[in-house]
Amino acid sequence: MEDVKHLVQLLDTISSKTGQGSWTCFNAFLDVSLEAVKRMGMVDFDWRPDLGKFAKAEQEITKGFSVLLGNVYPEETYQDVIGSLYMELGMSDSRHFGQYFTPWNVARMMAQMVLGTPDFSQYTVYNPMTICDPACGSGILLLAAASVLPREAIDQRRVAFYGVDIDETCVKMAQLNMGLYGLIHPLGFVKQTNTLTENEINRIPEPYKKQVQQTLFDLKDKDKAA
Repeated sequence: MEDVKHLVQLLDTISSKTGQGSWTCFNAFLDVSLEAVKRMGMVDFDWRPDLGKFAKAEQEITKGFSVLLGNVYPEETYQDVIGSLYMELGMSDSRHFGQYFTPWNVARMMAQMVLGTPDFSQYTVYNPMTICDPACGSGILLLAAASVLPREAIDQRRVAFYGVDIDETCVKMAQLNMGLYGLIHPLGFVKQTNTLTENEINRIPEPYKKQVQQTLFDLKDKDKAA
Protein backbone atom coordinates (compact mmCIF):
# COMPACT_ATOMS: atom_id res chain seq x y z
CA MET A 1 0.00 0.00 0.00
CA GLU A 2 1.47 3.32 -1.09
CA ASP A 3 0.12 5.16 1.95
CA VAL A 4 1.93 2.79 4.31
CA LYS A 5 5.21 3.19 2.38
CA HIS A 6 4.80 6.96 2.56
CA LEU A 7 4.21 6.81 6.32
CA VAL A 8 7.26 4.59 6.82
CA GLN A 9 9.38 7.17 5.00
CA LEU A 10 7.92 9.99 7.09
CA LEU A 11 8.59 8.12 10.33
CA ASP A 12 12.16 7.45 9.21
CA THR A 13 12.59 11.19 8.71
CA ILE A 14 11.00 11.94 12.09
CA SER A 15 13.44 9.50 13.69
CA SER A 16 16.49 11.02 11.98
CA LYS A 17 15.42 14.59 12.81
CA THR A 18 14.69 13.89 16.46
CA GLY A 19 17.14 11.10 17.25
CA GLN A 20 14.32 8.98 18.63
CA GLY A 21 13.74 5.28 17.92
CA SER A 22 10.99 3.88 15.68
CA TRP A 23 8.80 2.77 18.59
CA THR A 24 8.95 6.19 20.26
CA CYS A 25 8.27 8.01 16.97
CA PHE A 26 5.34 5.74 16.11
CA ASN A 27 3.71 6.28 19.50
CA ALA A 28 4.26 10.04 19.33
CA PHE A 29 2.64 10.14 15.89
CA LEU A 30 -0.21 8.00 17.22
CA ASP A 31 -0.81 10.27 20.22
CA VAL A 32 -0.76 13.47 18.13
CA SER A 33 -3.09 11.97 15.50
CA LEU A 34 -5.51 10.74 18.14
CA GLU A 35 -5.65 14.15 19.78
CA ALA A 36 -6.06 15.82 16.37
CA VAL A 37 -9.11 13.66 15.62
CA LYS A 38 -10.62 14.55 18.99
CA ARG A 39 -10.05 18.25 18.31
CA MET A 40 -11.68 17.92 14.90
CA GLY A 41 -14.73 16.45 16.60
CA MET A 42 -14.78 19.50 18.87
CA VAL A 43 -14.44 21.78 15.80
CA ASP A 44 -11.25 23.14 17.36
CA PHE A 45 -9.38 23.95 14.17
CA ASP A 46 -7.07 26.41 15.93
CA TRP A 47 -5.45 23.65 18.03
CA ARG A 48 -1.74 23.09 17.58
CA PRO A 49 0.04 20.19 19.31
CA ASP A 50 2.82 20.74 21.83
CA LEU A 51 5.36 18.47 20.14
CA GLY A 52 8.21 18.98 22.58
CA LYS A 53 11.24 16.97 21.40
CA PHE A 54 9.37 16.21 18.15
CA ALA A 55 9.00 19.90 17.19
CA LYS A 56 11.69 19.54 14.53
CA ALA A 57 9.50 17.00 12.74
CA GLU A 58 6.23 18.98 12.81
CA GLN A 59 6.03 19.02 9.00
CA GLU A 60 6.41 15.23 8.74
CA ILE A 61 3.86 14.59 11.49
CA THR A 62 1.37 16.89 9.75
CA LYS A 63 1.94 15.14 6.42
CA GLY A 64 1.46 11.77 8.11
CA PHE A 65 -1.88 12.81 9.56
CA SER A 66 -2.92 14.05 6.11
CA VAL A 67 -2.20 10.56 4.75
CA LEU A 68 -4.60 9.09 7.32
CA LEU A 69 -7.27 11.66 6.43
CA GLY A 70 -6.85 10.79 2.76
CA ASN A 71 -8.51 7.44 3.45
CA VAL A 72 -11.53 9.13 5.01
CA TYR A 73 -12.27 12.05 2.69
CA PRO A 74 -13.98 12.41 0.29
CA GLU A 75 -15.18 8.81 0.81
CA GLU A 76 -14.58 6.42 3.69
CA THR A 77 -12.35 3.53 2.62
CA TYR A 78 -12.36 1.95 6.11
CA GLN A 79 -8.76 0.90 5.49
CA ASP A 80 -6.67 0.20 8.59
CA VAL A 81 -3.67 2.25 7.51
CA ILE A 82 -2.31 2.78 11.02
CA GLY A 83 -2.49 -0.96 11.77
CA SER A 84 -0.74 -1.78 8.50
CA LEU A 85 1.97 0.72 9.41
CA TYR A 86 2.36 -0.93 12.82
CA MET A 87 2.90 -4.32 11.17
CA GLU A 88 5.19 -2.89 8.47
CA LEU A 89 7.44 -1.36 11.11
CA GLY A 90 7.78 -4.75 12.79
CA MET A 91 6.25 -3.53 16.04
CA SER A 92 5.15 -7.11 16.84
CA ASP A 93 8.49 -7.81 18.48
CA SER A 94 9.22 -9.74 21.66
CA ARG A 95 7.26 -7.21 23.70
CA HIS A 96 4.17 -7.85 21.61
CA PHE A 97 4.90 -11.42 20.56
CA GLY A 98 2.20 -13.24 18.67
CA GLN A 99 0.36 -10.22 17.27
CA TYR A 100 -0.86 -10.47 13.71
CA PHE A 101 -3.77 -8.41 12.47
CA THR A 102 -6.45 -10.00 10.31
CA PRO A 103 -5.96 -9.17 6.59
CA TRP A 104 -8.57 -6.74 5.23
CA ASN A 105 -10.11 -9.16 2.69
CA VAL A 106 -10.59 -11.81 5.39
CA ALA A 107 -12.00 -9.28 7.86
CA ARG A 108 -14.51 -7.97 5.33
CA MET A 109 -15.59 -11.47 4.29
CA MET A 110 -16.17 -12.34 7.96
CA ALA A 111 -18.25 -9.18 8.40
CA GLN A 112 -20.38 -9.98 5.36
CA MET A 113 -20.98 -13.55 6.54
CA VAL A 114 -21.88 -12.57 10.09
CA LEU A 115 -23.90 -9.40 9.51
CA GLY A 116 -25.77 -10.21 6.32
CA THR A 117 -28.54 -7.65 5.71
CA PRO A 118 -29.84 -6.53 9.12
CA ASP A 119 -33.22 -4.89 9.63
CA PHE A 120 -32.34 -1.50 11.10
CA SER A 121 -35.95 -0.58 11.83
CA GLN A 122 -35.58 -2.45 15.14
CA TYR A 123 -32.54 -0.43 16.24
CA THR A 124 -32.36 3.08 17.71
CA VAL A 125 -29.72 5.32 19.27
CA TYR A 126 -30.86 4.02 22.68
CA ASN A 127 -31.11 0.39 21.57
CA PRO A 128 -28.47 0.05 18.85
CA MET A 129 -27.05 -2.94 17.07
CA THR A 130 -23.94 -3.90 19.05
CA ILE A 131 -20.71 -5.00 17.41
CA CYS A 132 -17.92 -6.12 19.72
CA ASP A 133 -14.36 -7.31 19.26
CA PRO A 134 -12.92 -8.45 22.63
CA ALA A 135 -9.37 -8.55 21.22
CA CYS A 136 -9.64 -5.66 18.80
CA GLY A 137 -6.00 -4.93 17.96
CA SER A 138 -6.06 -1.88 15.71
CA GLY A 139 -9.80 -2.29 15.14
CA ILE A 140 -9.76 -3.82 11.67
CA LEU A 141 -12.73 -6.14 12.36
CA LEU A 142 -14.75 -3.16 13.57
CA LEU A 143 -13.82 -1.24 10.42
CA ALA A 144 -14.79 -4.23 8.27
CA ALA A 145 -18.17 -4.41 10.00
CA ALA A 146 -18.74 -0.70 9.35
CA SER A 147 -17.80 -1.14 5.69
CA VAL A 148 -20.64 -3.60 5.04
CA LEU A 149 -23.31 -1.66 6.94
CA PRO A 150 -25.35 1.26 5.53
CA ARG A 151 -23.55 4.49 6.36
CA GLU A 152 -26.92 6.07 7.10
CA ALA A 153 -27.50 3.62 9.98
CA ILE A 154 -24.08 4.43 11.44
CA ASP A 155 -24.63 8.19 11.15
CA GLN A 156 -28.04 7.80 12.82
CA ARG A 157 -26.22 6.03 15.68
CA ARG A 158 -28.14 2.81 15.23
CA VAL A 159 -24.85 0.90 15.58
CA ALA A 160 -22.59 0.87 18.66
CA PHE A 161 -19.04 -0.44 18.35
CA TYR A 162 -17.18 -1.99 21.29
CA GLY A 163 -13.47 -2.76 21.20
CA VAL A 164 -11.28 -4.13 23.98
CA ASP A 165 -7.62 -5.13 24.08
CA ILE A 166 -4.91 -5.64 26.70
CA ASP A 167 -2.34 -3.72 24.63
CA GLU A 168 -2.41 0.05 25.19
CA THR A 169 -0.88 0.88 21.80
CA CYS A 170 -3.41 -1.29 19.98
CA VAL A 171 -6.23 0.41 21.85
CA LYS A 172 -4.91 3.81 20.75
CA MET A 173 -4.81 2.63 17.13
CA ALA A 174 -8.36 1.33 17.35
CA GLN A 175 -9.54 4.58 18.98
CA LEU A 176 -7.87 6.52 16.18
CA ASN A 177 -9.58 4.40 13.53
CA MET A 178 -12.96 4.78 15.22
CA GLY A 179 -12.50 8.54 15.40
CA LEU A 180 -11.22 8.92 11.84
CA TYR A 181 -14.15 7.04 10.34
CA GLY A 182 -16.82 8.55 12.58
CA LEU A 183 -17.77 5.33 14.36
CA ILE A 184 -18.08 6.76 17.88
CA HIS A 185 -21.39 6.03 19.63
CA PRO A 186 -22.45 7.35 23.08
CA LEU A 187 -23.00 3.78 24.29
CA GLY A 188 -19.94 2.24 22.63
CA PHE A 189 -16.27 2.44 23.56
CA VAL A 190 -12.77 1.23 22.75
CA LYS A 191 -10.70 0.74 25.90
CA GLN A 192 -7.84 -1.17 27.41
CA THR A 193 -9.20 -4.24 29.18
CA ASN A 194 -7.86 -3.49 32.63
CA THR A 195 -9.31 0.04 32.64
CA LEU A 196 -12.92 -1.06 32.14
CA THR A 197 -15.37 -0.07 34.86
CA GLU A 198 -17.99 -2.49 36.12
CA ASN A 199 -20.66 -0.50 34.28
CA GLU A 200 -18.72 -0.70 31.00
CA ILE A 201 -18.24 -4.45 31.40
CA ASN A 202 -21.98 -4.86 31.88
CA ARG A 203 -22.61 -2.97 28.63
CA ILE A 204 -20.54 -5.44 26.57
CA PRO A 205 -22.83 -7.90 24.76
CA GLU A 206 -22.57 -11.63 25.40
CA PRO A 207 -20.69 -13.89 24.84
CA TYR A 208 -17.94 -11.27 24.82
CA LYS A 209 -18.71 -10.00 28.29
CA LYS A 210 -17.66 -13.36 29.79
CA GLN A 211 -14.51 -13.40 27.65
CA VAL A 212 -13.52 -9.96 28.92
CA GLN A 213 -14.25 -10.96 32.51
CA GLN A 214 -12.03 -14.03 32.08
CA THR A 215 -9.24 -11.89 30.61
CA LEU A 216 -9.43 -9.55 33.60
CA PHE A 217 -9.35 -12.56 35.94
CA ASP A 218 -6.25 -13.88 34.16
CA LEU A 219 -4.54 -10.48 34.33
CA LYS A 220 -5.16 -10.26 38.09
CA ASP A 221 -3.69 -13.72 38.54
CA LYS A 222 -0.57 -12.72 36.59
CA ASP A 223 -0.20 -9.57 38.71
CA LYS A 224 -0.38 -11.65 41.89
CA ALA A 225 2.21 -14.10 40.58
CA ALA A 226 4.64 -11.34 39.53
